[in-house]
Amino acid sequence: MYKLVRYDDNNMPQFVKTALLDLYNQFFPRKPGKPPRSLEWFNKLSQMRTCFLLLDNQIIVSHASILRKNIIHAKKKYKLAGLGGVLTRFEYQKKGYGTQIVKLATKFINNQDFDIAVLFCHRNKEAFYRQNGWEILNNDSIVIEEENTHPQLQDELTMIQYISAVAKGDKALFEDKPIFFGESW
Repeated sequence: MYKLVRYDDNNMPQFVKTALLDLYNQFFPRKPGKPPRSLEWFNKLSQMRTCFLLLDNQIIVSHASILRKNIIHAKKKYKLAGLGGVLTRFEYQKKGYGTQIVKLATKFINNQDFDIAVLFCHRNKEAFYRQNGWEILNNDSIVIEEENTHPQLQDELTMIQYISAVAKGDKALFEDKPIFFGESW
């Protein structure tokens, strides 16, 4: 029997952290020469994280994280939700579990006080996220920075949700001006 759970960083059991770390390293491998992520990395993320998981006993079937941070864009401050770490264990794929997790996480985001929400994904996932309420951010100047490197242009598809009235009114600013998100998700 599957169990749907939500954890914030402060109440996440150790077995979940360890299992998630293993999955992150499997699904999102580091560049050659970089060591795999460690529990220290997991515990050190600068954003407050909320995780949604579908568990089969202590096996993570599907997962999505929401990271919170503030960004300054076009001299305005926005509360940002980042949807990331979306994955479904290989043997459970194509059964609707990923859709279930993304719908739940997206609903959570839309019921909070965020201004915008973003996610980065491979282009072949566009339809999947569109059916869950996300749209493409039409901006070629998305910049992220990862651990002690020079800022890099984002090469994946960036998808967005404009949540607050302010963000909806500022949609053109997000499409026309370079956006710096800071450290990667």
